[in-house]
Amino acid sequence: MDAKTKGAVVVGGTGGIGSEIVRRFLQESYAVSVISRGVHPQTPLIEETHSFGSRLRFYDTDATDETSLAKSIDEITAWMKMEVVVYSAGGEPEIKIPLLKYPSTNWQQTFALNVSGCFYCFKHAIPKMETGSHFAVLSSAITRFSSANLPPFYAGSYAAAKAAVDEFCKWARREAHEKGILLSRIAPSAVDTPIFHRNFAGLGVRPIPVSEVADKLWTAVKNGNEIDGY
Repeated sequence: MDAKTKGAVVVGGTGGIGSEIVRRFLQESYAVSVISRGVHPQTPLIEETHSFGSRLRFYDTDATDETSLAKSIDEITAWMKMEVVVYSAGGEPEIKIPLLKYPSTNWQQTFALNVSGCFYCFKHAIPKMETGSHFAVLSSAITRFSSANLPPFYAGSYAAAKAAVDEFCKWARREAHEKGILLSRIAPSAVDTPIFHRNFAGLGVRPIPVSEVADKLWTAVKNGNEIDGY
C-alpha cells in the first residue's frame, strides 16, 4: 500500500451504517481506513474483516477532537489516496427526554458529534482529496417531518443537529465543487440497525436494510453522481 492506493475513509465506521459502508468498499477492492471512538480488538468489525489484512486499518480517534482527527487524516494520506471520505459518526437519539429537560451537556455532545466533527472532517480532508473524489455525509430523514406531523417520541436535539448538518452540506458543497470534489448528503429513513431496534422497534415502522444505504452510496461513487437526500 502507498499514497496512490485508492481508498475510502469512514468516520464512525464501527457503527451500524458505517460498518456496512466499510464492508461494501472492501468488497469493491478499496483500502479502507476506519476512524472511530473506542476501537478495540473485540470490535465486531475488526474480528469480521481481519481477512482483508493490509487493506483495512483502524484509528481510535474521537471525531470531535479536531487535533486528533487532523492527525489521523494526515497518517491515512501517507498510505492511501482518499478517493472517498464518509462522515457517518452520530450518537443515539435520546427519545425519552423532551427539550425542556434535555441536559445542556448532552446538547453540546450531540452537536459536537453530528455537526462539529463533520466540519472538522471536511476542513482537513477536502484539501487532501483530488479532483473527482467524493465526500459523503450521513444525515437523517427526521428533518423532513412537519411540525403538525411529528413522531410520538422526543428527538428535538437529534433533529436540530441533523438539520444543522443539512445546512452545512448545502454550503460546503459549493466549496467542494470549487475543488472538483463531489459532496453527497444521504438522509435515509429508519435503518435496520441496533439503534433502531433499541428505540423504535415497537412503533410499527418498517426499517430499510442497512445494505441499501451502502449500495446507494457505492452507486453514487461509481457513477460520479451526487446524492442530496435519499
